[in-house]
Amino acid sequence: MEPKMCRIPIQARYEIIDGEAVMVSAEWADIPADDIALYLIQKLGPNFWEKEREAMT
Repeated sequence: MEPKMCRIPIQARYEIIDGEAVMVSAEWADIPADDIALYLIQKLGPNFWEKEREAMT
């Protein structure tokens, strides 16, 4: 099965135009969605969304 890919900017340059940040150039990479999910779980911990929900109540 082909992995799902996410095209994300890994380096970008922004300029303020009319008071808003606008991306004017970027270097993009196709990164597997599973790798992004694994990174988030490692950094935030498993079930982080449940902990966040509890903190909001």
